[in-house]
Amino acid sequence: MQSTNTQIIFYLTKTTLKIELLHLYIILTVTTGSRKMAASLIVIFPTSRASPLKFIKSGCRVETILISSKSRTLHFIKYAKSLHDQKSGKSISGWFHTSDPLPPRNRLVPMTPKFQLKEFNSPGAIDYRIEEWISMRYLDPNTMGDIQVQFEDSSEIQLVDILVPQKYQQILECLEAQNFKETGPFQRKKTLELYDRQMFDEKSPLGEFMRFLVSDHFFLLLSNWTGLKLHPEAPVDDDEDDDEEEEETPTGGAYRCQVRKWTHGNYTLLHDAETEERGSLDMFMYFFSEASAEMHQDGWDVSKGGAVSYITKGEDEELLTVCPKANSLSLVFRDADTLRFSKFLNKKTANDGYFDVFNCYYE
Repeated sequence: MQSTNTQIIFYLTKTTLKIELLHLYIILTVTTGSRKMAASLIVIFPTSRASPLKFIKSGCRVETILISSKSRTLHFIKYAKSLHDQKSGKSISGWFHTSDPLPPRNRLVPMTPKFQLKEFNSPGAIDYRIEEWISMRYLDPNTMGDIQVQFEDSSEIQLVDILVPQKYQQILECLEAQNFKETGPFQRKKTLELYDRQMFDEKSPLGEFMRFLVSDHFFLLLSNWTGLKLHPEAPVDDDEDDDEEEEETPTGGAYRCQVRKWTHGNYTLLHDAETEERGSLDMFMYFFSEASAEMHQDGWDVSKGGAVSYITKGEDEELLTVCPKANSLSLVFRDADTLRFSKFLNKKTANDGYFDVFNCYYE
């Protein structure tokens, strides 16, 4: 494999616990012999469910390496290779193992994300004033019509300068003061996330914002922007074929929420167990520190990673990419045959990063 100006990660797993001796070989050659173009190796300790849990050994930067393990324990190997902008290198990697027969693979159990059913018009619901949160430019009926036309045409849209500046600053300061927890398992993701109690803290600007994002008012606003029936009072498209069979049973309105911090080393990956997720309206709301926002005022540098890629099941071609941008809201309609992942944030983001609120809304 040949690559330039990148970090390549391999997650290699021992497929059986019966193998007594296993050799992982990684051979890296570079054209100049520069130590700056060498590789690094990390061994990751697994959980009882054979998912990588924590890093236990980090190898030094090397040009050629051969390691072996005599443990019955399943291990995961993270191998990263960094190459120079103008140079290239090649690597070969794989497994040597004994002739013991491999046992059957464990049954793949689909993992469907849990979502919260929405109760509309509930007693005691807060009567939000949308204009206190959302820029008036996006609340004008003509503008909402234009947004819906564009969204229905491309299934995605990014609305810039979406939040009222004062609200944006209050939420950003709250995010910067939070303690985020590293989450895995690492063969699926490595992200920094908040607990539910932190997200919906009644005393914080972030908690107030999160409750607004799952309110009746915001569900109806999303319906007006996208044409999706996320709210029972949302208008129905007259051109819609009522006789067409629905592929999924409507939830009657539902959602799930995540608040994440993104910095060097974070990513999400595609996984076979997560291919059964139902279709949704994906929402990304981005927050940048003042310094990061200034750095990326002309747009996010995609060479840093961090962009969200959407692909069709069984296909390699990228359908669309969502790039982070300060105080922007990105909406993507993802059907059940479309998958998403967030690209690895490489060393170019060592002193950079951002926060996002990632919500999924279901019809």
